[in-house]
Amino acid sequence: MRPDAKTVRAYLDASFEHNCRALESWFDHQFYCGMDIYAHEFDHERGLACFENNVIELFLYRVENLSGLESELGRFLGMSDFRLCRVNDAASKGYWKDYSDVFNDYLVPQHVLDRLYSSRYMRFFFSDEERARKMDYWSRPRVGKPC
Repeated sequence: MRPDAKTVRAYLDASFEHNCRALESWFDHQFYCGMDIYAHEFDHERGLACFENNVIELFLYRVENLSGLESELGRFLGMSDFRLCRVNDAASKGYWKDYSDVFNDYLVPQHVLDRLYSSRYMRFFFSDEERARKMDYWSRPRVGKPC
């Protein structure tokens, strides 16, 4: 049985801030063979960065940019015929109405937005303008896709 919108909102109220704290420190562990991603530049315009050390090559991207990165990812993988296929799309699921209701009216508390979007993690992946736009977006009711 899938949770209804009320249950999801209660979960977000109880856990969103904790989950944001986990996100903020995601790359501090340096699981990428000791690679410090913050020592590199992230291309905010393209939504990706590629870098390497003596052990690995890393293709790092923002999830919201993935659909436009097919050719870059194919080149990185050395696959000229690489194609991304969209699967598990929420709009095709039975829970879409509840999902969109929660998405459209969930407001992230301002103190969480302030801390999250000033974090090292967010400053790495998003420009000042992008972070300001996202803070505004998540602080008020909205309809449609994320910014």
